[in-house]
Amino acid sequence: MINFQIDAQFNQLKIREFLASFHLSKSKIYNFELHKSALLNHVYKGLDERLQTNDQLSLDFIGFHTNPLIPFDGDIKVIYEDEDILILNKQAFILVHTDGITNDTLTNRIAFHYETNYPILPVHRIDYETSGLLVFAKHPLSHAYLSRLFEEREVEKTYLAYVNGVVEKDEGWIKESIGKDRHKNRQRVTKDGQDAQTYYKVIKRFKNQTLLEVNIIGGRKHQIRVHLAYINHPVINDEIYGVKKNEDQGLKLHFKHIKFIHPRSRTLFEIDTNQSA
Repeated sequence: MINFQIDAQFNQLKIREFLASFHLSKSKIYNFELHKSALLNHVYKGLDERLQTNDQLSLDFIGFHTNPLIPFDGDIKVIYEDEDILILNKQAFILVHTDGITNDTLTNRIAFHYETNYPILPVHRIDYETSGLLVFAKHPLSHAYLSRLFEEREVEKTYLAYVNGVVEKDEGWIKESIGKDRHKNRQRVTKDGQDAQTYYKVIKRFKNQTLLEVNIIGGRKHQIRVHLAYINHPVINDEIYGVKKNEDQGLKLHFKHIKFIHPRSRTLFEIDTNQSA
C-alpha cells in the first residue's frame, strides 16, 4: 500500500481524476472500485469523492496482476530512491530483463533487495553494453506516469560518448529518421523511419578519438549509435555500428543525466550519475 498526502494542486479533484492524472488505464482504475482499495482518510468512499488539501489517500494494488520475479543475489548501485522511483547506475554487460536463460538481471537483483507486493520495474530501455542511469517505478502509478513521459519524449537525457576519430565541428544536430535494417538485424538511417534528433557537443578532443556530450530527442532504438556512425564517428567498441577493439570493455556510451517531471510532486526532477544515495 502507498500513501499520498494531497497537496493544493490536487484539491477538489475526484479520486478517479487523481488516478487518471497518472495515465492509469480505465481498467486499472476500475480495480480500485472493484476491490474498494482506494481509502480516503482510512475509509472507502468511492472514486467520485473529491479530495481536499491534506487528505490522505491510501492505495492498495489488489487485482494488478503481474508475473512474479525470481530474486537474484547481486549488487545494485542506487543513485536515488523515494516512495515512487528507484534510480540505479547500471554497469555495462548486465541485462535489465531476463533473456530466458539467466535470472542475473537488474530487475531480478532488485527483487532480492526489495520485498514488495508489486515488482519494481524499469520505465525505459538501455542497451546491454551501455552504462548509466536506469529509472525504475516502485508501484503501478509511477510506472504508468513515467512510461508515458518516455513515450511522449518528455524526458531530457544526456549521455557521454567516446567516438572514433576527431570530430571537427564543436557542436551539431543530426536530424535523420531511423528504422530497422531487415537484412542486418540492426537499425539504420532511412527516410521511411521514425523521427529522431541527436545533438552533440565536443567536450575534449584526443589524438584518435573525441569525447562528446549527447542529447537526444526521440529515444529510438540505438539512436545515438546509429546517428554517430552516420557521421562517421561511431561510438568506441560498438561492434554493430563500428568496430569492437577491446573485448574486455563495454560500449563507450554512458547515460549521465536525466530530467523529468516527478510523478508525485509534478515538479522538475533531475539527477546525475555523479550523485549518490
